[in-house]
Amino acid sequence: MADDADAAAAAAAAKEAEDRRQEARRAEEARLHAAALDAYESAHEALSAQATAIVNVKALIPIVLDHATNTYSKWRGMFLAVLGKYALTRHVLNDEAFPSRPAWVQANCVILTWIYGTVSNDLQQSLMMWQRPARSAWCYLEDEFLCQRESRALLLETQFRNFRQDALSITDYCRRLESMATSLAEFGDPIGDR
Repeated sequence: MADDADAAAAAAAAKEAEDRRQEARRAEEARLHAAALDAYESAHEALSAQATAIVNVKALIPIVLDHATNTYSKWRGMFLAVLGKYALTRHVLNDEAFPSRPAWVQANCVILTWIYGTVSNDLQQSLMMWQRPARSAWCYLEDEFLCQRESRALLLETQFRNFRQDALSITDYCRRLESMATSLAEFGDPIGDR
């Protein structure tokens, strides 16, 4: 019986030692992670200040995202380029969030303001209804435009096939056809030159 008690005490001590090691490892990982975030924020402090100072994002992203014009690919590309310029892409492309860090919260608010300023009124209303972080707003827009890709391609192809010149000049008519063909190509349904 004494051997069983000694074995149980040794097992409990070993478990306690392992728990202490795991806790120390987690604490060290948290410390290193916080230090990496501090270094990242410090290195990008000037860029963050510049991003915060932008009053009119439409000067950088002149496209308004809406369902009618189907400009998602262009809007997304321009938006990601601007985010890259200010080292902010991680806010919309990564799930990792740091709501306890003031610099992260401020950058998140800047990006949300940019999103709100470059989408149509109906999209803006849908986004603002839930007070989402920038990543969630980005994913909502992605789902809104890419998940309905097939039905939108069918609708756009019908519009393309039935489009008439009417009172448009030949230049405007060709531009409109070209725009629809480009949109169809973005949906994975390209129109041949013929």
